[in-house]
Amino acid sequence: MERQYIIAYEVDNGGTKAVLTDVQGRIIKTSYKLHQLYYPRAGWVEQNPEELWSALAHTTRMVIEQAGIYPSQIIDMGVSAQMFNILPVDEHCTPLCPMISWLDVRSIEQAERLTKDDMPEFLFQHTGNFPTTKAIVPKILWIKEECLDVWSWTYKLLDCKEYIIYKLTGKFATDWHGASVYFLFEPHKKCWSEPACSRLGIPWVCILIWTQQTC
Repeated sequence: MERQYIIAYEVDNGGTKAVLTDVQGRIIKTSYKLHQLYYPRAGWVEQNPEELWSALAHTTRMVIEQAGIYPSQIIDMGVSAQMFNILPVDEHCTPLCPMISWLDVRSIEQAERLTKDDMPEFLFQHTGNFPTTKAIVPKILWIKEECLDVWSWTYKLLDCKEYIIYKLTGKFATDWHGASVYFLFEPHKKCWSEPACSRLGIPWVCILIWTQQTC
């Protein structure tokens, strides 16, 4: 019987690391490849999602070749990645613009609007969170208001990990932790918040990537 292996990834804002282990968790090989942050304007920070995917593919090839194994011997994968990014994609998961990084502060105006009137109390009541400029919600509102062509073609709004998961599996999927990062998710009920999405004018189907349930 062939030996079996597991491969795990860490996709951060500076590079991607692949770690090949045996089924007991012993590290066999590792590989790391840098990728870029782009600063098109003051306060804007973006990444090219294709560069992230290319880095992941490269590090995968490296650990497989260095370990001298066959891809068929890998029986499982795990993905960890930077959070609070936003990437609009079409129904084929083709990126519609660069991924807006968690470091980006272009959505400060949208974030400030979320501090007015009863909005903080409303969002905390329905999502258990209060978004800041770093969060995903203001970035989504910025895309909706400033990039109408992108918004009109948007099928899903993905964070970094969810984009990588789709590229690996062909499925739009996340876990409860990934969903909660959107601050549009009711963590105690484990469902998307229809009241929060409705009030912000964000179609919940655009963030729906694992369940049809809203509450």
